[in-house]
Amino acid sequence: MKLMSVFPLLATGLLLAGCTTTDLQGVNNSLAQLNGALSGQAPNANLSGGGLFQAPVTLSPADQQRIQSLIQQSANNQNDQLKQNIQASESVITNSINIMASTSGKKCGLLERYGVPGSFYCADADPFTAMANTPRSTPLQVQSVGNWQLQTRNAFTMSVTFCSSISGACASKSLKVINLGSGWQLSQVGSYVN
Repeated sequence: MKLMSVFPLLATGLLLAGCTTTDLQGVNNSLAQLNGALSGQAPNANLSGGGLFQAPVTLSPADQQRIQSLIQQSANNQNDQLKQNIQASESVITNSINIMASTSGKKCGLLERYGVPGSFYCADADPFTAMANTPRSTPLQVQSVGNWQLQTRNAFTMSVTFCSSISGACASKSLKVINLGSGWQLSQVGSYVN
């Protein structure tokens, strides 16, 4: 029995025995990048060697500021109740748009942290899938934020148009934001929300 529990360690040791220090550093860097991406942290700029895993490219601080400005400008044109809701939920909206514009392919998993626990619905949240000939190497630009509709005092919908600076293709996605008493959260994300 003890031989079976030692076998994985022995096999790993034999596999790594033929690796050079450079090979092991590359594996270590790749695992560090993967760990950082999974924990929501930016990849370590000091890592070198590229590795096996490339972390998603996110928006620049200037692009993030532009999104906040678009939200604030658009909110100013809404009725008082909707304007208050938009202002109160701005961080959830901004963070969600940043995720959707990033090069990550796992949008729903990343957006789930802003979703209503147990009832968050996310389908077709990735604008890249609707853009032919658009590489994931560059984050998308946010063209517009708007189409706000107050559903109830505690819920509203909105849409965001994303465009690629490389292909010129654009796609719109919708979000439903709701406050069930524990703060503003995403209820739905996708091509169509109700």
